[in-house]
Amino acid sequence: HADLQVIATCELVIESVVWQLVPALSVQGAPTQTFSEDEATVTSGDVFTVSTATLPLAGAAIPTDADIGQLVVTWRRKNSTASVKSRLALPYVPLVAAPVLLEAQLPAFGAVRQPVKVEYTLRNVTMGVLELQLRFESTDLFMFAGDKQAASTSKP
Repeated sequence: HADLQVIATCELVIESVVWQLVPALSVQGAPTQTFSEDEATVTSGDVFTVSTATLPLAGAAIPTDADIGQLVVTWRRKNSTASVKSRLALPYVPLVAAPVLLEAQLPAFGAVRQPVKVEYTLRNVTMGVLELQLRFESTDLFMFAGDKQAASTSKP
């Protein structure tokens, strides 16, 4: 997981962010994020943050003593049409291989006391079969319907 924080000293418009990683890493999702002026105008003291998930490619050597890539941020002053590209080095960060990726799909909003469908997807990113034990617990603020505990096998 990588983050970029931009702290403005005057009104700026962030037009795009491009994640350029070393060949051993891949960006999950689009490597280029573009923004409208309404989404990405920052004023003095504002902090603008973008994030992306990164995964090491199977069998690839990840550098441990060098940058892991760079970000190319395209921006301009609010009252200008001329864009500037700033290149920011991404320093090495320790990466831990996770055997399972979890993705949650849920609606952008919900209504109080109304059911909301939440769907979880588990993905095995290892080269072996994984035995999984899944357990869900309800709280006073969150309830669910379905199995509370399940065992599963996940193939590569």
